[in-house]
Amino acid sequence: MAKRLNFIFDYVTPHGHLGFGYQRKEIPEIFEYATHLNFDESPRIFHCRRNENQEIKHSTSFFVEELLAEHIDSTVSTTDNIKQVKKDEQYLIPFESVSFRTHFSEILEPTFNFDDCFSKKLLYFIKKYPNFKILYVDAREGSYYVNKDVFTKMQTWLDSHKIRHSNKIVVSTCDELLEKKIPKDDRFTFFNNDSYISAAGKFVIQVQKKDTTLLGDIKRDNYEYDLKLEFEESNPKKYFNMFNRNTERIHRPYFVGRLKEENLLDKGYVSLFRNADFENWVDNHMDEENTSSVYGIQLTPTMKETIKEIKNKYPYYIDEEDGERVANLHNFLSIKKPYVESLFTIVSETSASSDYLFITEKTLKPIMNLHPFFVIGNPHTLKKLKRLGFKTFSMLWDESYDDELDFAKRTEMIIKEVKELCSLSFEELTQKFRKIKNICIYNREVLVKLYYKNYKYNQLLQCLKKEII
Repeated sequence: MAKRLNFIFDYVTPHGHLGFGYQRKEIPEIFEYATHLNFDESPRIFHCRRNENQEIKHSTSFFVEELLAEHIDSTVSTTDNIKQVKKDEQYLIPFESVSFRTHFSEILEPTFNFDDCFSKKLLYFIKKYPNFKILYVDAREGSYYVNKDVFTKMQTWLDSHKIRHSNKIVVSTCDELLEKKIPKDDRFTFFNNDSYISAAGKFVIQVQKKDTTLLGDIKRDNYEYDLKLEFEESNPKKYFNMFNRNTERIHRPYFVGRLKEENLLDKGYVSLFRNADFENWVDNHMDEENTSSVYGIQLTPTMKETIKEIKNKYPYYIDEEDGERVANLHNFLSIKKPYVESLFTIVSETSASSDYLFITEKTLKPIMNLHPFFVIGNPHTLKKLKRLGFKTFSMLWDESYDDELDFAKRTEMIIKEVKELCSLSFEELTQKFRKIKNICIYNREVLVKLYYKNYKYNQLLQCLKKEII
């Protein structure tokens, strides 16, 4: 294994090292922009990208900065500082996506040219040394879907320079299945960085330690957040909670519609925020003559009427009516009440597609709050959690829905279990749930352990094992 990771950059500014991803002609304008930046603290690494309006914006590094902060044996330097290439060290050239632009989408732009991203000196190192590798990272969620054409363009560029080194390009996204979707090429190696899992573990530690900077955010604007820190038996007022902020993700109102049809909506704390895209979709697709589907489900006339009724009666709120504030504060923070006053969680993940596998804070929040849960998300989510060391709740209900690829069938399997649970009294269900106290506590401890073990960075190190010149 390499003794050291060296993160290499072509450009350094008064604010720190400037990440890659720009065409050469953009550099003067970006440097001019960078001179006027005013960071609270000068970061070691930052990125500038054009947003959809072609305006230059900036963002600090996410993945690389966190790796450096974890005291992994690594360093940052510029191309000009390389005096000798050491065989037992790795040299990584990082391209990071930012919050407002995924770099994987930029690659497909007709004007994008890989050669323009590197100085001639750095391109020489890339071509000559196998332990000079290009690291593409989306450490958030922007690239849980990546077009295969991105890799075709990368392959064409590698071929044009006759670069045949294995593991030359290391790709990290939030999609567990990405590697299986592209043509096999040993010049690519992949890992899922599971950024939300690491971040959730860190958050639990901060709350447990009563981190003062964090607690300042928790009590911001008189909007008080907390975690359910103990597995106490409460007096439940509802059977479940189900948070749905972004209604544009159509599987969410669809599932809420099924809860309504089964007279289960009032059994839980359920939110469903107002969203113009959802409303336009309903207005344009709910007529009888229109064919409309959600993940392949052809909507019945009854379901169309249900969804129209939801649109007419929503929004539903659990604790907060300001959608923007929820978006800013709710990632790991939680209102404690819906967890204390309900018995289980129905997770509405970012996507319910079978095309990729992507786990976010939405699945992790019930784990953080000591709740058993169902997941309305990608197939095999539970299987992935179990591979990571978590335990799920097959002793309480049927979890075979996790293996079902068809969204309609998966939905009905979950509805069946929820309906059965809600037919029991609170006393019966509380008695039933006593059996899983230790599992809930164990799962939260797994979150913490994965953070302490630098799980996502070890994933990177695994990709770098075949690095000897």
